[in-house]
Amino acid sequence: LGTGVDWPNIQMVFIYDWPDDIDEWWQQSGRAGRNPAIPAVVVTALTFRSFLARVGMTDPTPAAAARLCRLLHLHTCTDRCRRAAVMEHLGGEVAGKCCSCDVCLAADVMATSGTSAAAARRPEEPALEAALATAANAAPAVGAALLT
Repeated sequence: LGTGVDWPNIQMVFIYDWPDDIDEWWQQSGRAGRNPAIPAVVVTALTFRSFLARVGMTDPTPAAAARLCRLLHLHTCTDRCRRAAVMEHLGGEVAGKCCSCDVCLAADVMATSGTSAAAARRPEEPALEAALATAANAAPAVGAALLT
């Protein structure tokens, strides 16, 4: 769904592979959730190989692949509002309460229910975070394993 689409009831946007830039991703992902009364989700499906190609590293060294894993870990396993991070990158600001991204929703659940941060997250997040952390902190051999 590109520029000019203004359907208010889109509940899910599935983005396959890397967009050309953050602006394109913002446009695509912004199609979901225009009606605050309807829950919406944006799924971005990516492969590590396509990420390497996007950043011009079609045949990276194991150490370079490990550095990229660390970068992905920093940006995916965060307690910072995802909308605020994107808005900062685009030169904008978020006024008032951040949003309804997964990070902000987890913080709201914790604040209202006294739940721990780990319990408020989706069940798959700890496994993903652990895998990314392992890859990010491991020797370059792990970076090589990610490339196979």
